[in-house]
Order: sequence, then C-alpha cells, then structure tokens
Amino acid sequence: MLRVACMLTVLFCGVVNASQSHDAHFRRASADLRTIDKYVKSFHAEHGTYPSALSELEGFKTHGVPSDPWNRPYLFSFQAPIVGIPATKYYIWTQGEDGEIGGERYCQDMGTWNMHRIPKDLQLSFFERLLQVILGTRSRC
Repeated sequence: MLRVACMLTVLFCGVVNASQSHDAHFRRASADLRTIDKYVKSFHAEHGTYPSALSELEGFKTHGVPSDPWNRPYLFSFQAPIVGIPATKYYIWTQGEDGEIGGERYCQDMGTWNMHRIPKDLQLSFFERLLQVILGTRSRC
C-alpha cells in the first residue's frame, strides 16, 4: 500500500511539474510576442516603415529582443510562415517546443496571429491530464 501511495505521489508531482512548465512557456511566449509586436508598431510609428528584421529593434526602446522560451530567436517576416493564417502586414512567431514549422499542442507555432489562443492541452483540468498520463494517451506534441 505504501508503494502505491509513493508511486502516485511521484506521478502527481511529475504531472504538476510538466503542466506548469508547459503553461509557463506558453504564457512567456505570449507575453514576449505582445511586447515585440508593440516595439515593431512603435518603430513603424517613429520611422514610417517596419523594421526589416527584429535585430533593428536593438537599442530602439528596448535592450534587445528576447529569445523564445526554448532559447531560440523569435522569427519575423512579411510573408505568412504558415498557409491559412490571417493576412497581416508582418508576422512575428516562434516555432514552439519542437523548433519545426507547424505542429500541434505544445509544438504548435505561436505567433502574433494566435498568441491569445490557448493550446488545447492547457484547457484540460489537472485530473484530465493525470488520466492521460496514466492511460498513456498524452503525447508531447
């Protein structure tokens, strides 16, 4: 009985830790994207043109553009990085946890077009996540 209790405690701690880590990464990326977007808009208002790269924001009301939560640079383009996203004047994004184009759940690309949409897994309750881990139905991406 004690072994079962210990195993459940370890499992519980693992699910909580993984959930908090994913939540924190998503929320940080969302905050970074809003901040970078604000700097790009300020740059445009002051210079009458958009920066050609995020590196042009260095020293412009900022100490530099942060890396994404997975320690990779945020990307910037005037062309849509993914087919089917809404048309805008520019795009700022991160390729998510896997660092590849596209993806689902925590590996989805996250940009100015979807920075307010919470990945489906983050909408699950703790017990739904725990059940996924126990049944082995939770995939990383």
